[in-house]
Amino acid sequence: MKKLALVLLESRDTRYSIRAIAAAVEHRSTGIHLFIEKLDNINENIQLVQNLIEKDYRVLLGITLMTTMLPELLRGKFFEKLQLLRRSSKGKLLLIAGGPHPSGDPYGTLTSLGFDIAFIGESEDSLNEVIDTLKQKWSLESLLDIKGLAIKLDNRICFTGRRRKFVDLNAYPPFPYWRRLFSPIEITRGCPWLCKYCETWFMHGVCERHRRVDVILRYVKILLEHGLRDIRFISPNSFGYGELRPGKPNIEALQELVEGLYKLTRRYGGRFFLGSFPSEVRPEYVVEEILEIVKGKIANKNLIIGAQTGSEKLLRYIHRTHTVDDIVNAAQLAIKYGYKPDIDFIFGLPGEDVEDILETIKLIEKLISIGARIHAHTFL
Repeated sequence: MKKLALVLLESRDTRYSIRAIAAAVEHRSTGIHLFIEKLDNINENIQLVQNLIEKDYRVLLGITLMTTMLPELLRGKFFEKLQLLRRSSKGKLLLIAGGPHPSGDPYGTLTSLGFDIAFIGESEDSLNEVIDTLKQKWSLESLLDIKGLAIKLDNRICFTGRRRKFVDLNAYPPFPYWRRLFSPIEITRGCPWLCKYCETWFMHGVCERHRRVDVILRYVKILLEHGLRDIRFISPNSFGYGELRPGKPNIEALQELVEGLYKLTRRYGGRFFLGSFPSEVRPEYVVEEILEIVKGKIANKNLIIGAQTGSEKLLRYIHRTHTVDDIVNAAQLAIKYGYKPDIDFIFGLPGEDVEDILETIKLIEKLISIGARIHAHTFL
């Protein structure tokens, strides 16, 4: 069996995903030495890898990569330095990448950026399978039976196929608390709405999976016992927690979660946030029945609501499935219950024309007039 080390490089924008991956690896895999290092410290990271190779370790050097990170990394010659490191590694180093960019452009990740393996979609299970396989046989060819990978083999790019089974969130801790590394708790993964501009459903699938309430509370308690008092969550639509069918909120599940969180955080003098970043909500889920559940219990005074555009035509085209009226109703109800609605808009969406822009501006003006706050940005 080979001595194996995994070096994960985290940045401010990727630390949540890196910590989730680290937790999954250390929770399940044995016999691997794991290091979590700062992405910016490239020279120190190179020295670490060289030291491990000198001690006869086989090393996986991993990064979660977003497309928006590329300009800075290219300017700093980050990828060139990785190639130099690999060429001097005597075959004992593999470069691996996961996250939004490799999932969306695995071919470019391997051919242009120089990685050996691109993980497509969620990667807790696939990375553990890669580690188990490489411990037995250190070769890229040995990984071809593992689904969810793109692999560079000599001059060939091999896609191993999509994974059929989704990751069970209850099977892994959300963060490696034993390292005193924490992050918001992911309570839901997957999105059934298939918005055309969004990669979430492509990466994580259209089947929503929810961490069980008892599992969530277990890790909230760990956060509180480590002295954290502000508890946050990750969800593509936090008011949809526990739903079994898109568009049908699971009131009982959400109520169980909110009441459990409220009792637990109060016991430790803490508080929890739901419906604010990074657990915003869809507008059609801002309804009185749900607002009655969260009123007086969540700590946030605002609700972040994803509108995206004020054009009915564009909403249909990008497959949002809600209407402009849903956006206005959500803002009005949020204000009625004492919350400041922060409404997200995206300019430059695929298919947007001047008429759509004017409709969006018209809606923004209306929302401001009733007391909403607007968060607008261009399409990324």
